[in-house]
Amino acid sequence: MKKLSTIKVTKFNSLKATKEYSNITMFEELNHIKNGTYKSIVKDCREALKQGDKELYTKLKSALPAVTFCGEFNGRKASEIIEYNNLMILDIDDLPQEDFFNIKKVLSNDRYILSLWDSPSGKGLKCLIRINSSIDKHKLIFNSLELYFLENHQIILDKSGKDISRLCFSSWDENIYYNPRSEIYSDIIDSKIEKNKKNKALKPVTLTKSAHATEGLNKKSDRLIMKKIIDYLIKKNLSITSNYNSWVNVALGISYSFSYDVGEKYFLSLCRLDLQKHNEEKSIILLQNCYNNRKINSDEIITFATIIFLAKENGFELKPIKK
Repeated sequence: MKKLSTIKVTKFNSLKATKEYSNITMFEELNHIKNGTYKSIVKDCREALKQGDKELYTKLKSALPAVTFCGEFNGRKASEIIEYNNLMILDIDDLPQEDFFNIKKVLSNDRYILSLWDSPSGKGLKCLIRINSSIDKHKLIFNSLELYFLENHQIILDKSGKDISRLCFSSWDENIYYNPRSEIYSDIIDSKIEKNKKNKALKPVTLTKSAHATEGLNKKSDRLIMKKIIDYLIKKNLSITSNYNSWVNVALGISYSFSYDVGEKYFLSLCRLDLQKHNEEKSIILLQNCYNNRKINSDEIITFATIIFLAKENGFELKPIKK
């Protein structure tokens, strides 16, 4: 495990500058964020969002420098990694503004958080965690952290965090949090080890009113397809929730497709196909977390198509629905 003072990251001049990069220390980048090296452009980014100009925001953000916290690279591809840093950089997007500061305060007290700062948008957080891992286990550590944040903070992480070569845009946050005594995260959830899927205690959840909203959900075509999928899986004695990734993705897909009262019935019908591996209480709590944290208007959601895809991987054939 590297000393924090020796960790170097690769910094690209902008999103499009694939050949224009240099290696700097992790501390240098964190100081850039704290001291406002890119304050002017970050303020412009936040103002563009405030005015509702997402196109301008995207253009401005893409001009910011971006770093690869997970390691040193000689290019933008994962295969071009030179040195692995045992770091995980996590995105927490589109936080409710009324809860933003409270969430940041709570996360600052989490024993695993090495550093935490506001994203360029000002509506999300970037989170840096030290991990006991290797390159080939990086995604498995992310799987575990994904569940950890869901269980302990009711937060759904952006799945881009599992990408070892993922770029993190520079930002500005004079109140950036840094804890050199943070603990090293080492739990692994391997999708091949099914027994790890549902064996941890989950915290009880209070379901929000929005979970029961029906507008744009419960489509007749989706309900017909879901019934066909469940009937097929029962007949073939198959499951699409037998590992951690599928379990979470199916829950998310259902939360974005159906109101809770309908979605719970479908989700439990699918989970029960795992037989003795299924835990009713934990599956319900997972689903409730997904409903409480869904962002209906986000461009990055797990759709009903994910459930169809998982079913097709198990031999399900989707035939045209007769009108």
